[in-house]
Amino acid sequence: MKKQVLILGGSGLVGRAIMGQLMMDKHVKISTTYHSSTRYTMGTSYPLDVDDIESVKQLLKKVQPTHVISCLRGDFKQQLACHKEVAAYIKKHNGWLYYCSTLNVFDQDISQGHHEEDKPQASSEYGQFKIDCEKLLLDILDQRAVILRLPQVWGKSCIRLDQLREANNHGKRITLYPKLHYNVASDHMIAKQVAHIMGHELTGIFHLASIDTILYSEFYRKLSEALGLKKIIWDEQEDEQGQFVLIPNRVKQFPKHLQETCDDVICYVAGADFV
Repeated sequence: MKKQVLILGGSGLVGRAIMGQLMMDKHVKISTTYHSSTRYTMGTSYPLDVDDIESVKQLLKKVQPTHVISCLRGDFKQQLACHKEVAAYIKKHNGWLYYCSTLNVFDQDISQGHHEEDKPQASSEYGQFKIDCEKLLLDILDQRAVILRLPQVWGKSCIRLDQLREANNHGKRITLYPKLHYNVASDHMIAKQVAHIMGHELTGIFHLASIDTILYSEFYRKLSEALGLKKIIWDEQEDEQGQFVLIPNRVKQFPKHLQETCDDVICYVAGADFV
């Protein structure tokens, strides 16, 4: 029996990567949503306004997903209402929901890295919203809600990469934090890890991040060098310091080909494939 997978936010960086990975599985049928003025045409896609709960209900009725992967963005209050509706559907039909959360759920304390089992505490509005959404889904679905916390994500076509090239071409400044340690992830590896988690019906919380850390400034400088971008003006800010780090203990238990380092992310983004 095929998995009916609905990716909410399938036109974004992470959603596109997950879709591409899952489409290689003949036992999976993919549907995605988009929210833009231009129709997203890869695969079976549907427009979605998260503030229109009736349209959310109709979409779920039409697609009848067994698995939902949420990469949604948008208004926080509307997202919560949308996720509540989706979670209710998943609970009724005994399905699975995979929620892309963020490192920002820990942004109240960056004096240390954070493990999967650490209690989230956020000072930012974004981080608090993600905490609220995690709690909502876990309260409704328990183990059938799988939380995927992500650090800064890079891909071969992403906004951050465009910003670096723009800065290089037009002499714009890029802010660096030379006293901040952090870790990163690639859209490519996140997609593989999500497929692994789904395929093995793993439950709980996962920190899908590189297994090592790097100074924020060092990562940007190394990536820019690998891309041949030599004209960027760096603006170093030393006020921001600490550990903006997801400790990926569960990922470290994955097979080696499903783990990545910060250097792996740089090699991938700069054009080299993983070995």
